[in-house]
Amino acid sequence: MEQVEHEMQSICTIKINFADSTMMEKSEKEKLGSPMVVDRQQLTNVIKNYQKHLVTAEGETAICKSTIDVEFKSKEVSNITITDLPGIMNTLGQNETEESREAIDLLIENTMKNNRCVILAILPANNNFRNSQVLQRALKFDEDTQRTFPVITKVDLIDEGAEVGVVQLAKGGMTATR
Repeated sequence: MEQVEHEMQSICTIKINFADSTMMEKSEKEKLGSPMVVDRQQLTNVIKNYQKHLVTAEGETAICKSTIDVEFKSKEVSNITITDLPGIMNTLGQNETEESREAIDLLIENTMKNNRCVILAILPANNNFRNSQVLQRALKFDEDTQRTFPVITKVDLIDEGAEVGVVQLAKGGMTATR
């Protein structure tokens, strides 16, 4: 019985894909860049630990070009790798530079252009999605929206009269160009 339960558990593999520019000792890169199997309870703490290593290596104000990839494998669901990307910078804040904005844009575009990438476009319901930069960028690499899925947030803040458009977006009936 114990063996069957173990076989049914999901496996999470986590690793850092280091950018060439990451300033870190080679031995540390090899250790953190090697896939590590963790259970779901450990995952959050391992990600936080990886983030600390990257912040130390890249600097607190730098945009990290390395990614932390989490791969889920399970007999119950399809295998998937998740990479969380930073949000699009529309304006620069304190301690942010144009170089930071360009680094984020490059990271987002390099990920979106991968044909195996599923794009989860996070869209607040209280904003006009036709002005959404994430949808505009997604359409650049996924014209038929076969890999782009809207994730609608703040549904409790929908402006009166905008409900129909949000419902159409949720059903996949609208994109930024339709």
